[in-house]
Amino acid sequence: MEIAPLLFISLIENAFKHGMNSNAPARIDISLTQEGDNLVFICDNTNNPKPTKDRSGSGIGLENTRRRLDLLYAGRYQWEQTVTPENIYHVKITLSL
Repeated sequence: MEIAPLLFISLIENAFKHGMNSNAPARIDISLTQEGDNLVFICDNTNNPKPTKDRSGSGIGLENTRRRLDLLYAGRYQWEQTVTPENIYHVKITLSL
């Protein structure tokens, strides 16, 4: 399956930027699978948001990713985004191709 170049890069960058903490255990799990005619991207990482004073970017990567999905895959994608009770940031994007 072919998709737009670097479509998920902001989500992967965010996993490292906001998921790592030198003072606590960290976890990053990334998967990209094909399920029939769907491509499923999942990224789970520990949720260690930067302090308010250190908010470089302030969410522009997520906004740009959503904009690209709207332009390139309008009506053909689903976006799930949550923070679990265990403080794991979870994002799942399903593309119908």
